[in-house]
Amino acid sequence: MSENLQFWQQELHLRLAAVTLRRGPTPWRALEHRHRFHEVGHLLEGEAMWQVGSRRIRLHAGDMIWVPPGVPHLEETVPRHTAHFGWVGFDLGGSAEIPLVRRRVTPAAPRGELRRLFELIQSESAAHAIGARERAHLALRELLILYARAATPSPPTAPAPPSRQATLAGAVAHSLTENLAAPLSIAALARYHGITPSHLARTFKRERGITPHAFLTQARLEHACRLLLDTNEPLKVVAAACGFTDDAHFVHQFRRAHHETPARWRRSRRAVA
Repeated sequence: MSENLQFWQQELHLRLAAVTLRRGPTPWRALEHRHRFHEVGHLLEGEAMWQVGSRRIRLHAGDMIWVPPGVPHLEETVPRHTAHFGWVGFDLGGSAEIPLVRRRVTPAAPRGELRRLFELIQSESAAHAIGARERAHLALRELLILYARAATPSPPTAPAPPSRQATLAGAVAHSLTENLAAPLSIAALARYHGITPSHLARTFKRERGITPHAFLTQARLEHACRLLLDTNEPLKVVAAACGFTDDAHFVHQFRRAHHETPARWRRSRRAVA
């Protein structure tokens, strides 16, 4: 679709340009009409209704709408609302598939810039000064670039890079989980990262919501659960592989977390499987 939206690169032939302010308690309604050329209408201020073919669309300030050649359309104001319209009509040198939808263009450009472009196209198209026609076409091309930007889906926002604190916490977590059998001390990890143990502990808890020691115990128990389910190793072997000092320490920590012994946990899970 992005290739179809490069219509502003084609040869352009300006056919009409108008900026009109409609205000008053009585609503104004244009007669339905159609053109042999493309038309872009933009609501610079206020609110208005736009009927394009069988579609009836309510526009708010900043909305722009494209009307292809031959499509009947009309504009009307909303009671008690001012409507400041801008129109430009033009031929395109080639074919283009242009979406017939309302587009909010205000985020793509300040409203004052859009009004300036419409008024510049109108004044230069009616002037006889040197380069007036060329200046009007340049302003039209700039206006269509803004429309193309509004009609093109925004690329996904790249995720923000992790903070130094998050990177530190991630590195410490990785070091702990990769060395369960012979766990690294917090003091050794702090020396490696060039910070104090207390700073490392505070940063880790702030980023992970858990102390390094609690994280290490949790990682050991998760690894122990995998070994209990996937192997037939005795408890002392599982305890050593997970970094517990002995099987009694392992059983104590396991019961605190799972409210049953490792042996009973293993039997009950394997019976279910």
